[in-house]
Amino acid sequence: QKMPAKSKARGRGRGRGGNQGSPSQEAPGFPQQQQQQQQQQQRQPQQPPQQQQPQQPPQQQPPQQQQRQQQPQQQPQQQQRQQQPQQQPQQRQQPPQQQQRQQQPQQQPQQQPQQPQQPPQQQQPQQPSQQQQRQQQPQQQKKQQAWRQQPQQPPPSRPEAETSQIEREVSELSLEVEGATGTVEGAAALPATEFLPVTVSAVSDQRRRQLPSRPDRGGTKGRKIALYANHFNFKFSDDLRVFMYDFEIQDCNKRTQNVRQKGKTFELRRTECEAVMRAFMGKFFPKINQYRYIYDGRRVAYFLDKLPGVSSESTFKKRVLLPKDSGEGENEYSVLVVESRTPTRHFGDISTYLTTEMGTADIPIDAIRVVDVLLKATFIEKSMVPIGSRALFFERSVPLGQREGELPWVMHQGLFASLRPQWSVRLNVDNTQVACYPSKNLADLLYEIGKSKRWRDDVWNRELSDKDRIILGKLVKMCRVEASHYKTKEGRNFTRKHTIFDLKRSPAASTITLDDGSTLTVQQYFKKQYGRDLQYPHMPCAKVSSNRNTLLPVELCTMMPYQKPPDKEGEIVSAIIRKAAVPAEQRKAEIEDRLKRLELNKSRYLAEFKVNIDVRMLQLWGRVLGSPAIGYAKNQSVKLDRGPGKWDARNAVFFETGQVQRWAFVNLDDRVRNDMPFFNMLTQQAGQNGIPLREDNCKYVKEGRPNHDLIDRMFREFQKDKIEFAMFVVNAFDKESYKTIKSLGDLKYGIITQAVLSKNVEGPRAPSPQTVGNILLKINGKLGGINWRLDQLARDLNAEGRAIVKEPMIVFGADVTHPAPTGDNSIRKSIAAVVASMDVNFTRYSAEFREQVSRKGTETNAVKEVIDDMKGAVKALLLKFYKRNGFKPTSIMFYRDGVSEGQFTEVLRHEVAAIQQACTEMATGNEYEPRITFIIVGKRHHTRLFPASRQDAVGKSGNCPAGTVVDTDIVHKREFNFYLLSHEGIQGTSKPSLYHVLWDDNKWSSDDLQLFTYYLCHVYMRCTRSVSIPSPVYYAHLCAFRARTWQGEDSSPDASSVSSRQSAATDPASLRLEKIEPAYSRDDSMFFL
Repeated sequence: QKMPAKSKARGRGRGRGGNQGSPSQEAPGFPQQQQQQQQQQQRQPQQPPQQQQPQQPPQQQPPQQQQRQQQPQQQPQQQQRQQQPQQQPQQRQQPPQQQQRQQQPQQQPQQQPQQPQQPPQQQQPQQPSQQQQRQQQPQQQKKQQAWRQQPQQPPPSRPEAETSQIEREVSELSLEVEGATGTVEGAAALPATEFLPVTVSAVSDQRRRQLPSRPDRGGTKGRKIALYANHFNFKFSDDLRVFMYDFEIQDCNKRTQNVRQKGKTFELRRTECEAVMRAFMGKFFPKINQYRYIYDGRRVAYFLDKLPGVSSESTFKKRVLLPKDSGEGENEYSVLVVESRTPTRHFGDISTYLTTEMGTADIPIDAIRVVDVLLKATFIEKSMVPIGSRALFFERSVPLGQREGELPWVMHQGLFASLRPQWSVRLNVDNTQVACYPSKNLADLLYEIGKSKRWRDDVWNRELSDKDRIILGKLVKMCRVEASHYKTKEGRNFTRKHTIFDLKRSPAASTITLDDGSTLTVQQYFKKQYGRDLQYPHMPCAKVSSNRNTLLPVELCTMMPYQKPPDKEGEIVSAIIRKAAVPAEQRKAEIEDRLKRLELNKSRYLAEFKVNIDVRMLQLWGRVLGSPAIGYAKNQSVKLDRGPGKWDARNAVFFETGQVQRWAFVNLDDRVRNDMPFFNMLTQQAGQNGIPLREDNCKYVKEGRPNHDLIDRMFREFQKDKIEFAMFVVNAFDKESYKTIKSLGDLKYGIITQAVLSKNVEGPRAPSPQTVGNILLKINGKLGGINWRLDQLARDLNAEGRAIVKEPMIVFGADVTHPAPTGDNSIRKSIAAVVASMDVNFTRYSAEFREQVSRKGTETNAVKEVIDDMKGAVKALLLKFYKRNGFKPTSIMFYRDGVSEGQFTEVLRHEVAAIQQACTEMATGNEYEPRITFIIVGKRHHTRLFPASRQDAVGKSGNCPAGTVVDTDIVHKREFNFYLLSHEGIQGTSKPSLYHVLWDDNKWSSDDLQLFTYYLCHVYMRCTRSVSIPSPVYYAHLCAFRARTWQGEDSSPDASSVSSRQSAATDPASLRLEKIEPAYSRDDSMFFL
């Protein structure tokens, strides 16, 4: 039944259409659609601004009454709404502020609260008349009709709907939207004044803690597949309790006390704390079995027995003595023990979490921490070495670089273990690797590092340049070394440990002045004092004291093992991937074999704590979703006949081709002498795809020694010549030129750029048609084209022919990239990127950038994951969508990357509420409230899936096929999450992505959400493969790292980097949010590809 227009609800609820048609909804955010409607609104009595209204205290007057006094013109319409028939009370939509009504939809109207939870935030507008709504409705319906009638090939423009068939469909859509929007089950008819602006508190505490439940018993679509997951059953005793004690260990020597008196922090190393703890327990509590307590190496220990004489009300402070490294004398430590304020931890809390209606926010983190410390102690008992928080490694290492001139690091292999109380209590165990410095002489190590950087051998025959010395100093800064040249008074050698704070300019051949005023070289001093002849007098010396100028020749230092080098440029990550990538079947066998060899169930720790671990992997069922068909121009459809996750597009023509009038080809590498074969192949393949990259509209430039000024002059000339696109040939080692090109092209001149590595232009296998084809995929998207679309999404159909997307929808993706720690109290900047789809095929995206600022040492920590200006970014993208399409989306899908489970509540509280605010501020009167679904996309986990049958394995690595989805056994028992492996792994074992729904107004079913998410992984423009995460998330990832390039940092999507920009502002009050705005005039360019 078609509801009267005046009875439309403005709440965000289960209705399909939302409110998108009435002219009164077109507020400062959305432009007006009809000049006649603007004139009608101008004739309406103007409301005085809110700031001129007298503020009434809440305790004196109900919010509804305040609002009615501020808006006397609305009284007749309010009375008219209140007099609506009550035959259909269940069809009213609910506002998000009334959270309790949403959770109890069957409640009777008289049971619902009569007052809103929030005071009025802004002036309510004059409501439109029925005549205005009837005038606006056909206009809006025609624009929305583009969503349902998709052309089979790209049209030159967006035509208006004119045929009678389209008019009939518009009428049907109107009935559906009106009927669904007007009412919601269990909701009473409320006055319009009760619909208040959405604020941060709109996401109530109860909704924040109770994430959406799974809407069904899991998905059913797709063929079944038998799987293994690297999860192992973990059994424990529910009645086991442990007692928690806080330990404070301090070094009592004079040097440490002096450091503290100067206001500096001093923290003992983990190994030192563990040695003090063993001595303390052996001296003061010798009767306590060492396997009946576990220590985290810092401040907390868990005991199965109470410590006699220690309580929360009295302190237990003792002194412990340990022998010095020299063997002469002892180091004194102070140990303070106090019982924790909440002293007991129960393993039964984990079982309670699984058997009750608790959610992720209620996970028993205290009990899980006990298990983490217990596992760590167990692995150390089995001679494994802890590096990091949860990963432990075997002592044996293998070289990471195999060829001459590669990095001299070594790789340790080990296990990652973490308790996952999801469907049941299971232990997630996975192989892991870490790169470390080799334990060798520091001079030899520095020589090998220089060799990997192609330094000549004669570099070491003279004093290093400041540039080379700084490079080496950054690599070894804060590393621990041993020096064994020291001698006791009796002449006995001993070893002392030091920390490297810097490599000083003074080499061993430099002169020093002794306390008695005499002078001699460092080389002569060590010969006289220690009888050591130095072999490398020109090598720099290591500064091994933070407050004194204590220098050691590097050849007297030995690098200690298990220390991780910095990976600023992602070289180490790439080397580990190449070294550790093994087929799925081999990875599964390695995990099971290592667990069996460790014989964990013979551990005395696990026996005392009554824990048993099953060493057999969990068997479970998954499903393989059907692949979509890829649509190209001229109604050409390409099926994924090469297997799920990839397709052959060699004979296909881009769905829409990008256009450019003039372009430039610039060769910045003087070692590339013949670039014409590449140029000819590029123009030929571009012509086949309809991209006008020809020789007659190209400006060719050859410059062999690029710098910032030269590149800037180039761009100025390009701007004068009206060049829209420029391709640059750059050397792989010339990172400065790349950063300059992207910064100037994106931010200053607005010229689209494409960088090509020299090895792909001229080389043994260059040029390659496949490489040129991949480059053209990026170029077409940058020039405003669309490479392909999905037939299923274009026709709004899933594999069974049923509609997935029924109405206008916008898809968002967001990510935040952080700088690496700076080691000081400087201001550090993170980059937030938000992208959103701009077309009905979810193939074209626009981006918004925000620079977030936080300061080390504040309560918010050094970096923030929550996007500060989410509201501003969403508003900007909604406005772009509206200007491009002429209508507003009624549904929002938001995929958010980079959020851990511990941050769910914070992100939900701030970001989802900010999206709601953005929508309500886009139209006056809070009339625009699309339904929102907010999903976390997780890749930082250690779950792996393995096919149980070789017949189901695909590719050389034998991975699960693309489209494999799991939503039972290893996921949350009640909340809406699932694993989806959406890509075919090229090497190694593929990792599925974990999707967790935090908010769902759209009421997705498991099947539809999994299928829609899988389809979005096929519209990534840079390759003819499905990718591991939805394309909007991938694009946000690219945008965030592009912005880091603008900041002048060495960055890549595979590695973090240290910010080189520091704001002059040090007062937190002076820090402001910076919006990064590219300079492009055309809005169809996906320049970040």
